[in-house]
Amino acid sequence: MATTDWTQQAGMTGDLDADNIQTIVDAVDASAAEAEASATAAASSASAASTSASAASTSETNAATSETNAATSETNAATSETNAATSASNASTSETNAAASESAASTSATNASNAQTAAESAQTAAEAAQAAAEAVEAAIDAFYLGAQASNPTVDNNGDPVTAGDWYFNTASNETRVYNGSTWQVTVVSTDGLLAASSNLSDVANAATARSNLGLEIGVDVQAYDANNTTASNTQTLTNKTLTAPVIDGGYSEEVYAVSGTTPALDPANGSIQTWTLSGNSTPTDSLAAGESITLMIDDGTTYTITWPTMTWVNNAGAAPTLATSGYTVVALWKVSTTLYGALVGDGS
Repeated sequence: MATTDWTQQAGMTGDLDADNIQTIVDAVDASAAEAEASATAAASSASAASTSASAASTSETNAATSETNAATSETNAATSETNAATSASNASTSETNAAASESAASTSATNASNAQTAAESAQTAAEAAQAAAEAVEAAIDAFYLGAQASNPTVDNNGDPVTAGDWYFNTASNETRVYNGSTWQVTVVSTDGLLAASSNLSDVANAATARSNLGLEIGVDVQAYDANNTTASNTQTLTNKTLTAPVIDGGYSEEVYAVSGTTPALDPANGSIQTWTLSGNSTPTDSLAAGESITLMIDDGTTYTITWPTMTWVNNAGAAPTLATSGYTVVALWKVSTTLYGALVGDGS
């Protein structure tokens, strides 16, 4: 068994064992109380620590939730911003579409107005055409009286007949025209031939009738006259082409007297021309290609002639000196655009 040594300290009674035990007990009790207090404090600390840990965990959880919420809010804000931009774009597109629709509506209104104006113009033109047609019909009714059995006294408008009115007589199969006083026959309708009484040679204004019908003699038709075959009759040919003609009995040329100091040398006046000079002269060229003139010049003094541009084919290529006695005869002709001259004789 272990041996306990007791030490007496100040204040202890003399009974060491009893005093020591009591001191120990008191010390133990104090230690126990301190331990209990410490345990209580520790428990409180532990409980507080636990509470703090729980609060910290809750705070952490709340912080995480707040962070998540913040991220969600940020995402939602970004989405709202995107949606707002889309809405703005849609609004701009709608505005553009509205402007285009307004422009199209304005164009449609203008087109409708133009179409209405065109329709009104067309209606006016149609009314004018109708009025013109009615006027023409009235005019026709006034001069063409249709088919009737006898000579009418009034036209289809009820007015008295006037010169130029015509109708078809069903009784005689004749077309008749009113000349202002009587009805006269024009064409037999059954065969299209001229009736004996309407021969264009014995009706009034026969020349006008032939011209209106395109039967003017010498212009539209050529007439045959038996008298033209006799030798005593003459014919005038104008602008006719004679191919290899045979002239029997000779022919005559027209002789023309030139006058003045500036005459036109024109074969239309005659193929033989005489010219008595009255002063220094300057003639002009009026010959066409293929035409010619024989010119007989009488110069009783010493007048001169200034010729138009020409080529002299003889006389050393120079214009002739005019004789003061008798005729100086020259021949003039034109080939293409060149006028030629030749001295035929000078009276010497």
